[in-house]
Amino acid sequence: MLNCHCLIDCLSVIIGILNPSSAF
Repeated sequence: MLNCHCLIDCLSVIIGILNPSSAF
């Protein structure tokens, strides 16, 4: 698993991987 200190940060990383064009 990813070592995330914050759930939102972890979700944003996953979203960035799934949707590179929507990465923020």
